[in-house]
Amino acid sequence: MIKKWLRIRLPYTIIVTLIICMISSVLFEKYMRIHAENRYRTSTFTDTRIDYDLPFPSEGQAEELIDLEFCEEVLGYYYVSDVLEIDGKEVPANLIMTDWDGLSLTPFSAERIIEDGTFDSDDEIRIGYDFARENHLSLGDTVLFRGYEITVSDIFEEDVYRHAQVVALSMGSGLDYYVQSLFNGYSGVFINVADGHEAEAKAYVEQYRPRGGPKDALGIVTEEGRISYYTAEGESVTCEVVDFKSYLNDVELESANHIWIGATILFAGMVLARILLFQREKERVAVDVFPRRNQLLYYFLTMLLEIMVSSLWFVIAGVVYRSSAKYYVMRSLLQSTLKVAILVVFAVDILNFILNLMQSSREEEEDDEL
Repeated sequence: MIKKWLRIRLPYTIIVTLIICMISSVLFEKYMRIHAENRYRTSTFTDTRIDYDLPFPSEGQAEELIDLEFCEEVLGYYYVSDVLEIDGKEVPANLIMTDWDGLSLTPFSAERIIEDGTFDSDDEIRIGYDFARENHLSLGDTVLFRGYEITVSDIFEEDVYRHAQVVALSMGSGLDYYVQSLFNGYSGVFINVADGHEAEAKAYVEQYRPRGGPKDALGIVTEEGRISYYTAEGESVTCEVVDFKSYLNDVELESANHIWIGATILFAGMVLARILLFQREKERVAVDVFPRRNQLLYYFLTMLLEIMVSSLWFVIAGVVYRSSAKYYVMRSLLQSTLKVAILVVFAVDILNFILNLMQSSREEEEDDEL
């Protein structure tokens, strides 16, 4: 029986399974890409505790916010667009700088961490996944900013708000003094609003006017929530109050509905392909003479092979795609997608195993009647 299975069914099973796997992997990868890209566009706003970003508060304004009832958490930060020296090369970088205690209220929150480490250094930098990959950085590497050495401590999902990296400043370090010298107060303040106080927060934000700004600014113009500072060189720095929740209203997400339609069609095709293999005359002539126990073994071997080949294919395809994908693919997304794909294959093969046995039994009954 085994020899007949190897000769009659094995080659066709492998060919059909590989064809189905190749088609399935296209849907598999598109599904992960859509979810990874949608998360890339939204995670900065949905997986952080930031509700508002107010520009250029003075130190006094930041302290006043801490005492306001609607503020659950407040974080003043410095923001600069400059360059980092990485392996002797100057790389443009946007940097959010704050002290250690406030790191949880930045775009790099704990919910978005990819790799974390612990290092004994004065100043550390948390970098985004894209920035790390583009510049071949990993945990423990060091970069230079204005001559100050900073250690890469963590890698997070990318910040799409400002595409910034977050520097954790040690109080009293040289870098801490440097960034403070650039501003009257802070570049901005992140606010987490206490539950039930949203209306109060909105009212405050609507009438907010900054009392800080860049130290080299000569003038300020405020118009419809936008604040512009002008320098002696004629340059302007324009920023605005940002509502993180409403920011999502302008984000366009891609639907995965067509993937589910394709998967449904493929499911039907998988069932049909196996039915056609079952109905081949050559197979019917060979299998019908087997005892019932051998028929069970024949179709069980077929089912086992299909499940093993398909599962291995999906695992390899998923790992390869995750390592080369444009957007970061969370391990949980890969695992859940693999589970669904393998369960679908398992369900199809169980269904066909049952159908094959039912058809064989029906044919035996018809033969007995004759």
